[in-house]
Amino acid sequence: MVLTNAPGLSDEFQKRAFREVRSFFDSPMGPFYAMVLGSLVGLFVGFATEYFTAGEFSPVKKVALAGKTGPATNIISGIAVGMYSCLPPILLISLGIYLADMFA
Repeated sequence: MVLTNAPGLSDEFQKRAFREVRSFFDSPMGPFYAMVLGSLVGLFVGFATEYFTAGEFSPVKKVALAGKTGPATNIISGIAVGMYSCLPPILLISLGIYLADMFA
């Protein structure tokens, strides 16, 4: 696979770079890298969960502030924060699965 629209890069350089990247992913340490990656993804999902549920961060403070105007705005704000809080874990887990598949 050679990049056809990489200005200033020779074909030989592109082929060598592709081989180097491919050899990194095909190394015998691949399963270990996949395991470490999975652990890091789990750690970052935990950090994201902590951010969206701990009282000292802004999402919880915004829901609490919305509760001062009435129950309807509190519910709407809580649902909005809940929907938004799903995005980081989904992206992290998807990226982790993709990269772990490349390693192992």
